Amino acid sequence: MDFKASSVSKKLKRIGKTEALVAALLFSIFAYASYTFAAHSSGKSIFLCAVAGFILILSSALYRFFGSKVKEAASRIIFPVVFVVSGLLSVFFFPAGSVPDEPYHFYHAYEYSSALTGKDPTVVRVEDVPSFTYGEFLSSSIDNRGWEYAKNHAFDFSKDGNISLSELGDIDPKALSDVSLLSELPQVRIPASFGILTAKLLGLNHVWLFYAGRVFSFLFSALLIAIAVVITPVGKNIMMVVSLFPMTLQLLGSYSYDSATIGLTFLTIAFALRLIKGRGLVKPMELAGFVVLASLMAPCKAVYFGAALIALLIPAKRFESNRKCWLFRAFVFFAPIFSVLIVRASALSGAVSSDSSDGVSYYSLATILGDPLGSYVMLCRTVESLGTFWLVNVPGDSLGWFQQNTSFPDYVPMLFLLLLVLSSIRSKDDGQCLPISNRLFFAVLFLVCSVGVVLSLWLTWTESTDLFIQGVQGRYFIPLLPILVLALRMEGMSALYRMGFPLVACTSTLSMCGYAYIAATCAI
Repeated sequence: MDFKASSVSKKLKRIGKTEALVAALLFSIFAYASYTFAAHSSGKSIFLCAVAGFILILSSALYRFFGSKVKEAASRIIFPVVFVVSGLLSVFFFPAGSVPDEPYHFYHAYEYSSALTGKDPTVVRVEDVPSFTYGEFLSSSIDNRGWEYAKNHAFDFSKDGNISLSELGDIDPKALSDVSLLSELPQVRIPASFGILTAKLLGLNHVWLFYAGRVFSFLFSALLIAIAVVITPVGKNIMMVVSLFPMTLQLLGSYSYDSATIGLTFLTIAFALRLIKGRGLVKPMELAGFVVLASLMAPCKAVYFGAALIALLIPAKRFESNRKCWLFRAFVFFAPIFSVLIVRASALSGAVSSDSSDGVSYYSLATILGDPLGSYVMLCRTVESLGTFWLVNVPGDSLGWFQQNTSFPDYVPMLFLLLLVLSSIRSKDDGQCLPISNRLFFAVLFLVCSVGVVLSLWLTWTESTDLFIQGVQGRYFIPLLPILVLALRMEGMSALYRMGFPLVACTSTLSMCGYAYIAATCAI
């Protein structure tokens, strides 16, 4: 009897922490799938739970094989695989048009794809007419109607011929826009437009054309983020966790500006950290490359310009002379500002100087600065009333167009935020910590950029009669999360083992189960 107990004890000791975690997660997936089947009889939900299990088993097998052979296996091998599989699932999970502002961005990407080939942007394929008639194919709802439409029309033959948008009577007014090569940012439009062009060349129907644009948009941003995770010397776990949030996956796999913006911002932060933590003299090509990258990132959304300022922390000893150091810092500061002013001059001047649009009176910068006490009270009132909404919306409390039945249970966003906090802890595979002076700079930078996010919506979405600042959403803070969490990372808090794989496994499993929850509650 003692011999048998000793044998069992030895076998249990051979089970490592990784195996125990995988077993616990698989049990959780099975338990949730059983509940979903009993409560909702949702086949889609069961399928998504199965995908969650497949991703977990695949990632654990890769980690088992490469964990001891490849340095930083979690960030170099496990994360890219899990990220791509989860992202592509997200691409096809959300019905066409169900991501915020997606119809507008799809129209622009489609018309931009025509402009790239020298064709009239207002002329579309007859096959694609349903995509421009809002409500027929594109819809703001996540429900069975959108999923069934895609399934029923996925294998339809493509119709021949072209038609002008002006000839369509039931067209979405947002589709009638003056799109040209100079009117759009190529770094955010080209990926999705290339997907649309590929679908046109292959003669795919309107369903596959729409999703082809999404796929190309995601793959471009996923590549940028994967590179960022590999090259950054600090904060790998942070970037991996944020990238696997449901809200992040939804945005990356859409036509939204946020897709490329998140990728470019993450890469800018990672590149700056690499230059800060590097050894020896920095190469001129690295400096030039960073300035170009920062100049491409900043115009996407000017409030993220602060990410480029991280490069100001590069030690002076890494430059050949103080003159070259200050010259680079001047370029880092002024080049992104110059690119923003060139691309966004009209939008910025309108927000600053005009306080009315379409007969509606909005706040202007002069109005806000003219009453500093009243503006401060309004800002504090907004944070007090909506701060919790912003916080839980960061990982994705409610996906789609804030659809009520897509809202997760209250504890789910808290679990995601807990994983984000855990990613701030130093570990064997992400053990570096920034000096206290750098962390203070990061904290101030996050605060300034966050105020910029709120201010931009204050000027463009908030009417002069509103008591709260309107339009601010948690997703606008996603590109800034690595800056915040790195500011919170402390030297004295560290784990004695590698946390990359556990964090990737837990975040991806929770995200996929979140999608399963949406599939069950929206199957109406």
